[in-house]
Amino acid sequence: MFQFTNEKMVQALCFLSAESQLPVRVFVGPELSSPALVNILHQLARSGVQIFITRIPNGKLHLKCAVIDDNIVLTGAANWTRQAFDTNIEDVLCIDSSELAARYRQRLNELLINDGPWTEHGSEIYPRTTRPESPPLSATGVFHCPVKQAAVFFSPANEGAAILREQILSATSRVDVAMYLLTYPPLCDALREKAAQSNVAIRILVDSEMLASPDILRSLASAGASVFWWGRKQSLLHLKAAVIDHHSVWTGSANWDASAFTLNIEDLLWLESPQLATTYLRFFDWIEQQPDIQPFQVLEPAAVPLTPPETVLKPGEYFTGLPPTGPRTNWTIIRKPFPAFQTTASVQYLADEAYFPVLLNLVNNARQSILISMYVMPAGPGRLRPPADRASRSPCQCR
Repeated sequence: MFQFTNEKMVQALCFLSAESQLPVRVFVGPELSSPALVNILHQLARSGVQIFITRIPNGKLHLKCAVIDDNIVLTGAANWTRQAFDTNIEDVLCIDSSELAARYRQRLNELLINDGPWTEHGSEIYPRTTRPESPPLSATGVFHCPVKQAAVFFSPANEGAAILREQILSATSRVDVAMYLLTYPPLCDALREKAAQSNVAIRILVDSEMLASPDILRSLASAGASVFWWGRKQSLLHLKAAVIDHHSVWTGSANWDASAFTLNIEDLLWLESPQLATTYLRFFDWIEQQPDIQPFQVLEPAAVPLTPPETVLKPGEYFTGLPPTGPRTNWTIIRKPFPAFQTTASVQYLADEAYFPVLLNLVNNARQSILISMYVMPAGPGRLRPPADRASRSPCQCR
């Protein structure tokens, strides 16, 4: 599990280990052993749960899966956190397949080669070992359907991505994608190629995080894909799913980006099931109908001709525009009153969640000057997501 902070899930595993005497193993990344989260691991360890810290050079343990009784596999996009289950758009599949369970168990066993169990218990952590209450199962979002065949591909490797790319290129009617991050060039290129074919419909739903990569969205929309982005505050479109030609479903933990396929430990699951595909398509339709989903629009830059100011300026001074040959250096000029001038411009409204990605793009692409007047600018990661120091250094002068 990449993130594991859901109190009820922690309590359930503590109960199974301490009271039911079932063997329970939990694999996590080093992030969960940080001071802010280590109490969760202490609770599990004191209940008898075996914990394994998996460290990957330059990568992450990004799985969100469980194997139960060697028959059931739980997997999908959802971490075991309150946000995943209460606010985000996620998927969790419960798959009854001993063959698939064996594949997942084998992959998890491979993580044991270099790591022994984590042995810290915490001196003052007393786990809750009572059986957690289970709410009645709601029929909403719960479905049962047969699967003709299935395959799972574990990263770091790109075998699954290569097969997925071929399926996209072989699509004959439509491809629907709901993806948190969509930046992997081979898959983006395949989607663009199919979008350019008028007989294949391409629908892409992404999180507002993708607004930080507007060129990718712009190229997909320009090729003919229908692109939408999710913009609800405090909520993520966290899916990593696709449906091809109404029968082939892809899901798992892997975003469609280079880290997922070359660095991280991920799962990419393919399921052949028209019934399951129909369920996902209905879910995608529901997302598209929500008021927090917005179509991505390709905006052409507008020319902004400037009328020379009437005020006579000294050589090297100017009130508006940028100098013709280099960055602005005479900053004291802004102390003078600005004369009125006529110009043409275009205005685009930015919702709160779109502000930071657009600002970041402008900063990263600045070529002459950046002038900032800001009441508060955090020095490190704060309430902004991603952190304020994400902007790369540009060749311009910043003051």
